[in-house]
Amino acid sequence: MTPQSSPHKRAAYEPPVSLLRPVAHDPDMPRPVSIMAGTLIILLRVLAGTALIAAVWLDWPDLIDEFEDTIGSSLSAADEQIALWTYITLIVVALLIQLTVVYAVWRGHNWARVLIMALAVVSISVAFVTWFLREQEITLQTTLFAIGLDVLTLLALSSRSAAAYSRRNDRP
Repeated sequence: MTPQSSPHKRAAYEPPVSLLRPVAHDPDMPRPVSIMAGTLIILLRVLAGTALIAAVWLDWPDLIDEFEDTIGSSLSAADEQIALWTYITLIVVALLIQLTVVYAVWRGHNWARVLIMALAVVSISVAFVTWFLREQEITLQTTLFAIGLDVLTLLALSSRSAAAYSRRNDRP
Protein backbone atom coordinates (compact mmCIF):
# COMPACT_ATOMS: atom_id res chain seq x y z
CA MET A 1 0.00 0.00 0.00
CA THR A 2 1.48 3.36 -1.00
CA PRO A 3 1.40 6.37 1.35
CA GLN A 4 -0.91 8.19 -1.03
CA SER A 5 -3.52 5.42 -0.99
CA SER A 6 -4.13 5.86 2.74
CA PRO A 7 -5.89 9.13 3.63
CA HIS A 8 -4.55 9.05 7.21
CA LYS A 9 -0.86 8.64 6.45
CA ARG A 10 1.24 11.50 5.11
CA ALA A 11 4.22 11.09 2.87
CA ALA A 12 7.66 11.62 4.42
CA TYR A 13 8.42 14.27 1.81
CA GLU A 14 5.99 16.73 0.33
CA PRO A 15 6.83 19.23 -2.37
CA PRO A 16 6.66 22.89 -1.25
CA VAL A 17 3.81 23.52 -3.70
CA SER A 18 1.57 21.10 -1.82
CA LEU A 19 2.49 22.69 1.52
CA LEU A 20 1.55 26.15 0.23
CA ARG A 21 -1.82 25.01 -1.06
CA PRO A 22 -4.68 26.79 0.76
CA VAL A 23 -6.35 24.89 3.57
CA ALA A 24 -10.01 23.96 3.47
CA HIS A 25 -12.41 26.80 4.27
CA ASP A 26 -14.35 25.60 7.32
CA PRO A 27 -15.44 28.37 9.72
CA ASP A 28 -17.17 25.80 11.96
CA MET A 29 -14.02 23.70 12.45
CA PRO A 30 -13.68 22.56 16.06
CA ARG A 31 -10.62 23.71 18.00
CA PRO A 32 -7.93 21.03 17.53
CA VAL A 33 -5.87 19.51 20.30
CA SER A 34 -2.73 21.15 18.88
CA ILE A 35 -4.16 24.64 19.54
CA MET A 36 -5.21 23.60 23.06
CA ALA A 37 -1.77 22.16 23.77
CA GLY A 38 -0.02 25.20 22.30
CA THR A 39 -2.00 27.63 24.44
CA LEU A 40 -1.41 25.49 27.53
CA ILE A 41 2.33 25.51 26.88
CA ILE A 42 2.33 29.28 26.42
CA LEU A 43 0.41 29.61 29.69
CA LEU A 44 3.16 27.55 31.32
CA ARG A 45 5.64 30.15 29.99
CA VAL A 46 3.55 32.85 31.66
CA LEU A 47 3.62 30.91 34.93
CA ALA A 48 7.39 30.58 34.57
CA GLY A 49 7.51 34.35 34.13
CA THR A 50 5.61 34.90 37.36
CA ALA A 51 8.04 32.54 39.08
CA LEU A 52 10.85 34.66 37.64
CA ILE A 53 9.30 37.77 39.22
CA ALA A 54 9.20 36.01 42.59
CA ALA A 55 12.80 34.82 42.22
CA VAL A 56 14.03 38.30 41.30
CA TRP A 57 12.12 39.80 44.21
CA LEU A 58 13.67 37.35 46.67
CA ASP A 59 17.21 37.48 45.23
CA TRP A 60 17.31 41.20 44.47
CA PRO A 61 19.99 42.10 47.05
CA ASP A 62 22.31 39.39 45.71
CA LEU A 63 21.64 40.46 42.12
CA ILE A 64 22.44 44.08 42.98
CA ASP A 65 25.65 43.06 44.77
CA GLU A 66 26.73 41.05 41.73
CA PHE A 67 25.89 43.98 39.44
CA GLU A 68 27.81 46.42 41.62
CA ASP A 69 30.83 44.11 41.59
CA THR A 70 30.64 44.01 37.78
CA ILE A 71 30.47 47.77 37.28
CA GLY A 72 32.84 48.61 40.12
CA SER A 73 30.61 51.10 41.94
CA SER A 74 27.61 51.01 44.20
CA LEU A 75 24.05 52.16 43.65
CA SER A 76 22.04 54.25 46.05
CA ALA A 77 19.03 52.67 47.78
CA ALA A 78 16.70 54.77 45.64
CA ASP A 79 18.42 53.62 42.43
CA GLU A 80 18.14 50.00 43.57
CA GLN A 81 14.39 50.40 44.11
CA ILE A 82 13.95 52.11 40.73
CA ALA A 83 15.87 49.30 39.04
CA LEU A 84 13.80 46.63 40.81
CA TRP A 85 10.44 48.18 39.94
CA THR A 86 11.52 48.89 36.35
CA TYR A 87 12.61 45.27 35.90
CA ILE A 88 9.40 43.89 37.42
CA THR A 89 7.25 46.29 35.38
CA LEU A 90 8.93 45.19 32.14
CA ILE A 91 8.37 41.53 32.97
CA VAL A 92 4.71 42.15 33.88
CA VAL A 93 4.12 44.06 30.62
CA ALA A 94 5.75 41.23 28.65
CA LEU A 95 3.55 38.67 30.44
CA LEU A 96 0.40 40.69 29.76
CA ILE A 97 1.31 40.90 26.07
CA GLN A 98 1.94 37.16 26.08
CA LEU A 99 -1.49 36.55 27.65
CA THR A 100 -3.12 38.74 24.99
CA VAL A 101 -1.39 36.81 22.22
CA VAL A 102 -2.26 33.45 23.75
CA TYR A 103 -5.91 34.51 23.81
CA ALA A 104 -5.62 35.38 20.12
CA VAL A 105 -4.11 31.94 19.42
CA TRP A 106 -6.98 30.33 21.33
CA ARG A 107 -9.48 32.29 19.23
CA GLY A 108 -7.74 31.11 16.06
CA HIS A 109 -5.92 34.19 14.79
CA ASN A 110 -3.14 33.14 12.44
CA TRP A 111 -1.00 36.24 13.09
CA ALA A 112 -0.80 35.30 16.77
CA ARG A 113 0.19 31.70 15.97
CA VAL A 114 2.93 32.88 13.59
CA LEU A 115 4.13 35.51 16.09
CA ILE A 116 4.40 32.95 18.90
CA MET A 117 6.31 30.54 16.65
CA ALA A 118 8.68 33.31 15.52
CA LEU A 119 9.37 34.35 19.11
CA ALA A 120 10.01 30.71 20.04
CA VAL A 121 12.55 30.44 17.23
CA VAL A 122 14.24 33.66 18.42
CA SER A 123 14.30 32.37 22.01
CA ILE A 124 15.84 29.05 20.99
CA SER A 125 18.37 30.84 18.76
CA VAL A 126 19.41 33.22 21.55
CA ALA A 127 19.91 30.28 23.90
CA PHE A 128 22.06 28.55 21.27
CA VAL A 129 24.15 31.67 20.58
CA THR A 130 24.78 32.31 24.28
CA TRP A 131 25.77 28.68 24.71
CA PHE A 132 28.04 28.76 21.66
CA LEU A 133 29.69 32.16 22.09
CA ARG A 134 29.60 32.73 25.84
CA GLU A 135 29.79 29.07 26.80
CA GLN A 136 26.76 29.49 29.05
CA GLU A 137 25.67 26.11 30.26
CA ILE A 138 22.14 24.99 29.52
CA THR A 139 20.73 23.64 32.76
CA LEU A 140 17.38 23.55 34.52
CA GLN A 141 18.41 26.66 36.45
CA THR A 142 19.22 28.60 33.28
CA THR A 143 17.44 27.98 29.97
CA LEU A 144 16.59 24.28 29.61
CA PHE A 145 12.98 24.65 30.78
CA ALA A 146 12.36 27.62 28.46
CA ILE A 147 13.94 25.84 25.50
CA GLY A 148 11.79 22.77 26.12
CA LEU A 149 8.62 24.87 26.24
CA ASP A 150 9.65 26.70 23.07
CA VAL A 151 10.24 23.45 21.19
CA LEU A 152 6.90 22.05 22.36
CA THR A 153 5.19 25.30 21.32
CA LEU A 154 6.71 25.04 17.86
CA LEU A 155 5.63 21.42 17.53
CA ALA A 156 2.06 22.15 18.59
CA LEU A 157 1.45 25.36 16.67
CA SER A 158 3.20 24.31 13.45
CA SER A 159 0.96 21.28 12.98
CA ARG A 160 -1.41 21.08 10.04
CA SER A 161 -4.43 21.11 12.32
CA ALA A 162 -3.26 24.30 14.09
CA ALA A 163 -2.61 25.98 10.74
CA ALA A 164 -5.97 24.88 9.38
CA TYR A 165 -7.80 26.13 12.48
CA SER A 166 -5.97 29.45 12.45
CA ARG A 167 -6.67 29.93 8.75
CA ARG A 168 -10.19 28.52 8.74
CA ASN A 169 -11.77 31.92 8.02
CA ASP A 170 -9.39 32.82 5.16
CA ARG A 171 -11.08 33.37 1.88
CA PRO A 172 -10.50 30.50 -0.56
